[in-house]
Order: sequence, then C-alpha cells, then structure tokens
Amino acid sequence: MNTQLDALDRLLSEDKLDSLNRMLDIIQSADKLGLLDVIRGMLTDEEYLGKILGAIVNDRTMEIATNWNKLLDLVEMFTDADTISNLKYLLGFFGDLKNAGILDPIRGMLTDEEYLGKILGAIVNDRTLGLIEKWDNLIDLVDVVAEEDTVNAVKNVLDVLKDLSKNGVLDPIKGLIKDEESLGKIIGGVVNDFTLNLMTYWNQITKDLATIDLNNFKYFTYLISATGEALKVENVKPVKGMWAILGELKDPDVQRGMGVAFAALRQIGKLYDPNNGKIVLQKKQ
Repeated sequence: MNTQLDALDRLLSEDKLDSLNRMLDIIQSADKLGLLDVIRGMLTDEEYLGKILGAIVNDRTMEIATNWNKLLDLVEMFTDADTISNLKYLLGFFGDLKNAGILDPIRGMLTDEEYLGKILGAIVNDRTLGLIEKWDNLIDLVDVVAEEDTVNAVKNVLDVLKDLSKNGVLDPIKGLIKDEESLGKIIGGVVNDFTLNLMTYWNQITKDLATIDLNNFKYFTYLISATGEALKVENVKPVKGMWAILGELKDPDVQRGMGVAFAALRQIGKLYDPNNGKIVLQKKQ
C-alpha cells in the first residue's frame, strides 16, 4: 500500500503533471489534425504494420543500433564549429572548381576506365615506388633547391648557358663530347704526367711567376720567337775554329746578338749569389 501511495505521490508531483499536460496537449492537437485516425488505421492494418516493423527491425537498423554510440560521436564531430567551418570552406572550394569547369574533366576521367587505368599505371609503377622510397632525399633536395641563394645561382647558370647557346659555343662543345676520339685526346692532354706535376707544384709556380716583371714579358716573347726563327733555318753552317768565329763577328747582326747575350749575362751575374750558389731575388746594388 505504501509503495502505491509513493508512486501516486510521484505521479502527482508538479513536474509530472506538467509533462502529462504537455503530452495531452500534443495528443489533442494530433487528434484535431486527424493524425490519430491515421495512426489507428496503420496499427489496425496488420500488413502495413508488418511493413513498418520490417523496415524498422532488420539487419541494417540493428547494425545502426549497434553502432549508435559511434554515430553519436560522428554527429558530435560534425557539429563542431571548426569542422563546420572546414566543411563550408571545402564546399566553397569545390563550388569554385565547378564554376571554373575543372570538375567536369576530372569526373570524365574518373568515369573513363581506360583513361583512369592509364593514370593509375603511370602513378603506381616501379619508378614512382622508387621515388616514394627516396622521398626523404627528394624533400632534402627540394629544400636545398628552394633556397634563395641556390635559385639565384641556378638562374645565373641558365643565363650563361642561354648566352653560350645563342653565340653558338655550346654546339662545338656538344660535338666534342659526342666525339669519343676528340674527347679522349682532350682528357689525355689534361690528365698526364706534366699536368699532374704542374698541379703538384702549382703554388710554387704561381709564387715564382709573381716575381716576373710583366713590363719585360714582351721581350721574352721576342727572344723565344727569334730563337724559333733561327732553329727553323735550313742548312745552318757550323762554325768551326777560332777564325770562323772571328769571321762571324764581322756580321752586324751577330755583333748585336753578342751584345744582348753579354747584357743578359751581366744581369744574371748581378743576381747570382756565389755564397748560396743560387739566384737571389734582390739585385745587388
């Protein structure tokens, strides 16, 4: 008896009575609209009621009921303000693509099995898979290439190559590279004992060359040219004996040559240090 009184007391509480009044108002409104008659008809029609129950209670609805918590999580995610903002942005982006006429060719490619197969075949092959395996190296390379200094350097190199191509310099170089015989001669001329020895003593050579007075360099060239002219003269007569030498000294050119030779000997004597047995860089006063 006490339990029944407690239940009646809870039923007569203010909140419960308010809820009951709302429910009665809803039922009364539905009755005025004729909805209750429709519901009664559906409930009395066993065939129709069976269809409704069959539509509600089946494998698909049971699966949905089983995954209800996941669906609620999904709904909660989609009702998030950031998600809604991102979806609006994405829909706007696709709207722009559609208005620009970009989506139609993409849809056409996706529906064309042959064309889609070619695209997938181009993407998924040994070469692209190899690139994916080396992705970190590619990223490092892109990072280096994207640097401002590297971009400027590449631009400068391309400008130089463009100018060389316009001037016709690259064509002979390409021809030499393709001609194995000529390329072998060039490599042989560059890489040999002389050039290796030159590279070994390059610092010392440049240091010694720095001591040459370039104002007098033209005289060295004249001397070398004159020596070459003398060496290529045919039928050079040998000078035999003292009398033959005295006879040659009567030639004015020989006399001037002897003067040059003695002048050179005089300068060498000034530079030679008998104590050290070598040429010194500073002239004697």
